[in-house]
Amino acid sequence: QDFQPEPHAYDLIWCQWVLGHLTDSDFVAFLKRCQKALAPDGVICIKENAINEGVPYYVDKDDSTKADDGSGRSSVYYKSIFRQAGLTLLAETEQSDFPDELYPVITCRTMSFRELRNFTEMMRALGYPRPVSVENFRKPNFELVSDLLYWMAKKYDPSSSVTEEIDTEEDRIVFLTSVTSEFHSKARIKLNAKKLYAADGFAVKELIKVARVLYEASRIDPSTVEDDDELSTKSLLGSKLKDAKATRALSAEITECGAKLYDLLDNELEVREARVQAIRFLDTVSSNLESTNEHKYLEKSIKSIIVSVQENVESMERQCSELDAEEKALGAKIKKAQGDLERSEKRLKSLQNVRPAFMDEYEKLEKELERQYIIYCERYRNLDYLQHELDLHNDREMKKLQENDRTLKKMQKKFRDDELAILRGEQEEIDIPVPDDKDPKKSSAPPQSKKDQPRKSKAAATSSDSESEDDEEEDDEDTQGGGSGRGGAAAASAPTKAGKKQPPPQPSKEAANDSDNDSDEVSVADSGELIDNDDDSATGSDGESTGKSASGGSESGSESDRDF
Repeated sequence: QDFQPEPHAYDLIWCQWVLGHLTDSDFVAFLKRCQKALAPDGVICIKENAINEGVPYYVDKDDSTKADDGSGRSSVYYKSIFRQAGLTLLAETEQSDFPDELYPVITCRTMSFRELRNFTEMMRALGYPRPVSVENFRKPNFELVSDLLYWMAKKYDPSSSVTEEIDTEEDRIVFLTSVTSEFHSKARIKLNAKKLYAADGFAVKELIKVARVLYEASRIDPSTVEDDDELSTKSLLGSKLKDAKATRALSAEITECGAKLYDLLDNELEVREARVQAIRFLDTVSSNLESTNEHKYLEKSIKSIIVSVQENVESMERQCSELDAEEKALGAKIKKAQGDLERSEKRLKSLQNVRPAFMDEYEKLEKELERQYIIYCERYRNLDYLQHELDLHNDREMKKLQENDRTLKKMQKKFRDDELAILRGEQEEIDIPVPDDKDPKKSSAPPQSKKDQPRKSKAAATSSDSESEDDEEEDDEDTQGGGSGRGGAAAASAPTKAGKKQPPPQPSKEAANDSDNDSDEVSVADSGELIDNDDDSATGSDGESTGKSASGGSESGSESDRDF
């Protein structure tokens, strides 16, 4: 089906084993393409296997296709297909004992019209006396071919000894042999004598070789020909050197021949004596045909060779007998093995038809295994998913704990810094020098009444309570003790700040004890400073609180305790 030839390109198209592989429509299309590819009077040869069952016989015993109407395709049916394709059946030939390994597929390309036209034009330019037409080579024409060869031989070498006798078959053979040998020896042109003897379009391919040489020679201008033989030789060598591939092959061949010659000359000293002895022996035998030592030596050598050959023959016969015995033994073993194989096959067939005893239980367990496997896969996936979620939850919790720790550390650091700042501020206030009572400016100040002292103490306590409440609201969830400690510190520092203008009043013992019990622990250094400050403040306020009434002291103590 892929055969797409050029039009009018073939004299013969050989097809083999195509009928059984194509339907009717494809086969007709294939034949039409072949018909277009044929030259005038071309032939299509079809080779197929056939079943000889009378006439009509069926073509291609392996043909599994059918005709369009469902019937088998016979030779008569194919003849009708040939007529549909526009072809005529010329002959049918039956081949017997055809070699199995031979698969002939032949396509014979015909002479193109262009080549025929070029040949006729060359002959006309060379001055051939007879007119040559393209149609002269459609059929075999030996007379024309022989006349062309004779004329071109005389044209190339007028002193040629070629005869023109072509009456008998032997004369034609002698003529073609002499012409081809002469052109080969003088012009280095190889001609195919068989194609020339056919005297058809293929003979033109051989004739055009000689005609082209003569035509190119006739086109050379004589004025441009150089008389110097040396220059012509150089030009010839230059033209030959253009073929680099052939030159390289020739150089390699020359090298190989030189190496072989060198090896042979190297062994000349060793083989020279043996060669001389052999030549002397042959001369002696040939000169004296009677019984001599040489003849006896030859007879002895021949007898020894015969004995060795006989021994080889006997050994080969023994090997043949052993091989026959081994062949018989192997044949017996093969027969026994074939019998065992047949019995095993029968046993296998019988077992294939019997259902195993535990097949039902096996199928039941197999289904149960599938169900359990599905459950296992589902649980495994769920477990894997839950494990993954647990890992994610743990990661989130760990991050929260780390964040809380960082926040707590920041707040603790902030609280310590605030406490240190407060304590440092109290220490600075304590370090402020108190004016002496002997100072006339201070002594001239009016004394503070006892009624104003509780108010100031109450205001200082109120300010300290507000500061402690603000600190407790900032971190009530994290550290409750730290908040109360800051409140105590603020309460202790508030009177000190207020005492910048006047010394704070001495709180009652119960309020002091309550504030000491409610305050948080601080570092050793800070607590020491706090105790020192409290002692100083208590010492400084003892003198001022002397002379207060019991009711006033209890009232101020209760108010400070309630505010705290």
